[in-house]
Amino acid sequence: MAFQSIEERDFSLILPLFTERIKDASLLKMRAIIAALAHPPVLKHEPNTVFCLETSEIVLNKVVSLDVSRRKTEEFRVLKKGLEYALSVFVAYLPAQGFAFLAKWAKVNDADIKKILRSNLGKNRLAKKY
Repeated sequence: MAFQSIEERDFSLILPLFTERIKDASLLKMRAIIAALAHPPVLKHEPNTVFCLETSEIVLNKVVSLDVSRRKTEEFRVLKKGLEYALSVFVAYLPAQGFAFLAKWAKVNDADIKKILRSNLGKNRLAKKY
């Protein structure tokens, strides 16, 4: 919530912080970053939402690289739950790029990615409007 408060005042302050942290973040830190970014007031500005999609791309690439044992951990479950919510928030604010992003990831043959996408596509913010 502290990051969201900072984002509302000046989104540019968190850009270098999150850009650097996401590179070697633990699963829980990735979830924290994604949750902090899924804050509707800051997504009204397109560059902010583009950054959120770019960050999501990094996280999803890390997800597909995880071995089976890491995917059975509580930390992964928490990250996956966060991703099952946050992506639809980003897509709702930037639909053209967002749906292209989801379409790209729908081609990936990974059960966890498919579940993340399915969950996001079922959210009312997308399902009712699109």
